[in-house]
Amino acid sequence: MLHEFLTYLEGNQPIATLLTGVLAIAAVIISQVWFDFRQRAEHQHGYNLKAKEIALKKKEETVELLGEQVRAISLVEDIFDSWWRDFQKNYSHFKINNLLREIDTRSQKIQLMVDLYFAGFESAIEKIVEVDEVFLETCADFAMAGSFGEEDFTKLDHMEIVEICNAYAVQYLHLTHLLIARKETGNPIINKL
Repeated sequence: MLHEFLTYLEGNQPIATLLTGVLAIAAVIISQVWFDFRQRAEHQHGYNLKAKEIALKKKEETVELLGEQVRAISLVEDIFDSWWRDFQKNYSHFKINNLLREIDTRSQKIQLMVDLYFAGFESAIEKIVEVDEVFLETCADFAMAGSFGEEDFTKLDHMEIVEICNAYAVQYLHLTHLLIARKETGNPIINKL
């Protein structure tokens, strides 16, 4: 059958030319479709990699902020502890106020980043906000007592500030754990859906 078909084409050159042209066009169309498919797949893969890179960068930035926050909370405890050890030598209202302002600003930034880039952490943020208010109010009370002098400051319960600092730091450590344990889909916007 193939031999007969080839003999027919040799005898009819115009049909052979048309058939060759059709086969060439079909080959070009198939190769273009295949090329387009591969190009789209590579583009999608590149987009997914870029989205994962962005998500991981935001996660890394947020985890770094959480670590800084825990260290700052520890510094608050250390400052108040140094006041208890030697109030006259270590008291600095300026130092504690600046540190508390930094903590408050960083707390707001962390909450904003979590809200923007990571879904599912609302309860962890709510717990942080609850403890945040208690922490800042208690620190303000201790700082105010310090501004009135050593006698007023030493009347306060030292363990209260230690417990509140620890509770506050634990909330940030818990959020850090949740963020690190989370697997990203790659697209920060998809993570919100």
